[in-house]
Amino acid sequence: SKQRLHDLSQRHGKLARTRFEHELESMGDFAHYLLLMSDFIIEARKQGILTNTRGSASNSLLCYCLKIHDIDSIAYGLTFERFYNPERKKLPDIDIDLEKDRYDDFIHKIVIPRMDELEGEGQVVQICNYGTHANRSAFRLIGEALGIPKDQQDEIAKLLPQMIDSGMVEEENDVYEALKADFPEIYELASGVFDSIRNVSQHACGWLFGTKGRPISSWVPLTLIASSGALVTQYNLKSLDDMGLVKGDFLRLRTLSVIQRTRKMLGQSVLDINDIPLDDPETFQMLREGRTEGVFTLQGKENRRGVMECEVSSVHDVIASVAIYRPALTRVGGHSLFNRRRTGVEEVSYPHEIAENILGSTYGVPVFQEQILDIGYALGMGHLEVEEFLQAIKLAKGVGRGAKEAFEKIKPLFMERATATVEDEDVAESLWNFVVGFAGYGFNKGHATSYGLLAVRAAYLKCHHPREFFTALLDVYPEKSKYIAAARSEGMEFLPPSVNHSQAGFTLDRESGAIRVGLARIKGIGPVAARAIMAGQPYVSFDDFRERIRKRSVDSGQVTALSSSGAFRELGISGGLGDSDEFALLGFTLKKPKVFKGIKPKHVRARKSETSYWVHDGLYRGAEMTEGRHSVSKLFWIPPFDKKDVLEFKASPFQSVKTYLLTAVDENGIGFHIMVNEDKEAESQ
Repeated sequence: SKQRLHDLSQRHGKLARTRFEHELESMGDFAHYLLLMSDFIIEARKQGILTNTRGSASNSLLCYCLKIHDIDSIAYGLTFERFYNPERKKLPDIDIDLEKDRYDDFIHKIVIPRMDELEGEGQVVQICNYGTHANRSAFRLIGEALGIPKDQQDEIAKLLPQMIDSGMVEEENDVYEALKADFPEIYELASGVFDSIRNVSQHACGWLFGTKGRPISSWVPLTLIASSGALVTQYNLKSLDDMGLVKGDFLRLRTLSVIQRTRKMLGQSVLDINDIPLDDPETFQMLREGRTEGVFTLQGKENRRGVMECEVSSVHDVIASVAIYRPALTRVGGHSLFNRRRTGVEEVSYPHEIAENILGSTYGVPVFQEQILDIGYALGMGHLEVEEFLQAIKLAKGVGRGAKEAFEKIKPLFMERATATVEDEDVAESLWNFVVGFAGYGFNKGHATSYGLLAVRAAYLKCHHPREFFTALLDVYPEKSKYIAAARSEGMEFLPPSVNHSQAGFTLDRESGAIRVGLARIKGIGPVAARAIMAGQPYVSFDDFRERIRKRSVDSGQVTALSSSGAFRELGISGGLGDSDEFALLGFTLKKPKVFKGIKPKHVRARKSETSYWVHDGLYRGAEMTEGRHSVSKLFWIPPFDKKDVLEFKASPFQSVKTYLLTAVDENGIGFHIMVNEDKEAESQ
């Protein structure tokens, strides 16, 4: 900690020491909490558990010095008060990401033993989560109780937005008025049921900490979750927060497992990832090309578009794109405005130097919550007054309730302070317009920075070590076929399973550089069989395999599956796999299906309708869905299986009619469903 503070002072001079002392004075009352989180993370690193601290904790220089996170808050322009308001005196949240396969080790070998040592046994328990009746659920429940037919319930449910009083209600007023007129009884009863608790489950990441002075057994009732056998609190996260009790937020993050496994394959340290460069030109070139599949935070359609359109060339560009390409800003064209100004197509003008100083880095477009807080401070507002901004921003998150009213409540005070500072009411109004844009929710820069840095490090591994990266990615996400398509597009080849060389998951074959399919990928081979086979490796012959593997571990049906998948090829049994068998056993084909050889697809050219504005993107080999009002040409093959194995008939999540799902295989050898509703007679036939 002393070394980190010394380094900060060398980089930032007196500013670092002044801010450190301000934070230390502000948060001194709960030093025990900060030290506890620091202990957990430092011990996790000692035990080789990779962590990442997300959210607003990155805004604290003190937390950086305590090694709770690794982000220089001054260098990245992170405002401390976004993490903790000195006048509010409320315990801040520190959210920690952990690699998925070491989560239990972190909780049971680090957190609980440390708490047992400090506060006595039984002072760590998982928090519960309330499942509530949302809008559709409430109407269905009451409709069923009143004996309304199922098809009529479906019709009502389809009309309803998912949240009552969501900020979108004005657009749906006609729906509510119609429901009130046609079903007055169901409307009133459902309003009473809405938001009521329907079940109790385990919270994904919340843990409660008791103390000797406030033991959990005396303060919080517990309940047993029958399905998992876990004891959890009967109070949910919000209730415990209102009580002022201490919580920990520990979330499983699989991308940390991808990074960890990639580093292990490379023979690099898994204790710390800060040696991965953040300024590699080739990495940013890869991102600008849109090759983001598998890269944490940047791989979705919008975020891929973001790094391409923002032409990212630094980690700061990535952080900005992560925040800009969110529904709140893209819905109102904020991303287009940002890029026009960034490229000089549109000139940037500021109503006052306050706006220029704070919004200059984002070309006058309010992107981060911290920017609005900084405007408030620059106008002379106090901590509690700025806190009102933050609470309004949080209300505006997603489809929160009451955000508009919260901003309107703040406006008179803001205008008073702004007019006094800038001495011009029109300029003050212009500054307010920047602020009120956050009624659509701005992004927490601390969170964007934390995930932006992690994304760049993951991208570096993909760029410079693609074989190791894709092997780790597929091993961590075996269910995501789109990563197989991405690996193929990057030139990766796949080898069949092998009883001598395969592990349970995907592994890298060092001799060929290809990715070896794991034993557990074979249909019918469970964890018991895979472990038994791996324990006996290597085998010199098929007879050796049968002699040493007990039938109780690997039965005759599983031996047949191994043989058909080519797993005994090195033992002299070829398996004779065709594309159909391969797809049936592995869920994909090792190479492009032979059926596509020599096929010349039609409608391969892109075109756009001038009347309907429908866009046809031409031939598409990827695995992602297209944008709205877009279509593609895609080659596919229907495997020659029994009808029951390729055709499903089930209730549609989108329609009140049932839907046919037909299994097809694309050019990547990956399966997907062609969906047709039952009432579309021609297509369903």
